[in-house]
Formats: sequence, C-alpha cells, structure tokens
Amino acid sequence: MSAVEPDDRRTPIRAVVFDWSGVLTESPLSGLHRYSAQLGLPETALDGYVRSDEEFAKVERGELPVRDFLKSVCVRVRDEHGVEIDIRRLAAAMADTRTLRPEMIDLVTELGERYTLAVLTNNVLENRDHLETTLPT
Repeated sequence: MSAVEPDDRRTPIRAVVFDWSGVLTESPLSGLHRYSAQLGLPETALDGYVRSDEEFAKVERGELPVRDFLKSVCVRVRDEHGVEIDIRRLAAAMADTRTLRPEMIDLVTELGERYTLAVLTNNVLENRDHLETTLPT
C-alpha cells in the first residue's frame, strides 16, 4: 500500500479530548480585548501579557499566584502605556471568558453518549475549583 492510499484498518475513535479555554469557553483573550478598548488602548494591547509571557507561564505552572501576575500587569501597563488599570477589572476581564459555550456543551453531550470524554488544559491551578464545578458531567 502506498503512503497516499487510505488505510482500511482504521482504529475506531474511543475518546475525544477537549481544551478548556477557547474551545469549551470563549477565547481567553476576548475579555482582555474588551477591557483594552475600554481603556482606550489598541484591542490587542493586553494580549502580550498573556501570550508568550514568562510570568503568565509561571502562573500556568502554579509557580506564581494569579494576584501577583495581575499586579505585575498593572505596573507594566502603566509603565509601557501610561494607563492606570484597576486590578479587579483586569481580573474580571480575564475571568469574563470562563463561561461555557452552549454549542460546545451540546456537542459534548452528544459525543458523551458514544465516547469517553476528557478535558486537557493548561489553565491555572487556582481555577481548579471553578473547573471542577463548571465542567459538565
């Protein structure tokens, strides 16, 4: 059989794995985009503090508390953009996207009738209680 011919010995699907942020929920950056606009900053101004940011990577690994990260972002935004931001509003903007997307829950429900389901995420450790109480069973 050549490499381009289909394999008739297909392995049946036994499990489906979903990511949390941006799949089961809205994109984690959406809330930051809205908050950036409210601050009069370019929509993507706050993205860099989450994407490819070493401090946020530490948060995801459980090495830095979320609150310390948020304080750092407030200072960095002030220093880099000259804009004061409220730590509570920043936290709310990040948490704003934790709501489950109804269409994905419908899909999870449908697939759950036929397959084993799992969620794989690099979401921060401090969100564990939220994840455990929010995930559909």
